[in-house]
Amino acid sequence: MKQVIIISGYRGTMKTTVANRLSKDLDVVCLRRTSILESLSRSLTWTDKYDKLGLKIAAHNLMIKLMQEVLEATQRVILVSNFNEKEIIDLLTLCKMREFDTINVFLSGDNDIIYERFVTKQKYTNPINKIDEITDFKTFFADLILFDETLYGEDVIDVDTTDYSEYDYLKIRKQVLERLR
Repeated sequence: MKQVIIISGYRGTMKTTVANRLSKDLDVVCLRRTSILESLSRSLTWTDKYDKLGLKIAAHNLMIKLMQEVLEATQRVILVSNFNEKEIIDLLTLCKMREFDTINVFLSGDNDIIYERFVTKQKYTNPINKIDEITDFKTFFADLILFDETLYGEDVIDVDTTDYSEYDYLKIRKQVLERLR
């Protein structure tokens, strides 16, 4: 059975770090929406937040299309994004319809810590991935979807990355490996 490993969660929760390590350790293609968005932004003109939103939607749709094509050639793929509710519902529905098994990893953490990670990362982020509307702690959390087990499924791997360490990664990898078929 084809498998989609979905790495999602709040901003600043180490999604890319976890996904890149899993990709290398498991020898699985990893598709990151942020990377796709950066590639699109180098080729297409964007001038305002509406253009940026259009590119984000296009990047998401392209990631889903690439997922399907990768799964024609291999058994597994990793997807990484801070999916909004509609995106995760549509993705899980598509996987179910195509009979792809999903392994859901949701990363969270202490609000203060993940906000600080986010602020630090924003200084070095590609302009297309910067979130200009987030100017303070309150706006950081305003548009995040709260973790909902009914949305991700009861077998979701829910990890608090507040004090992320090698042990946390090894625990995630072990839980993912236990679900691989």
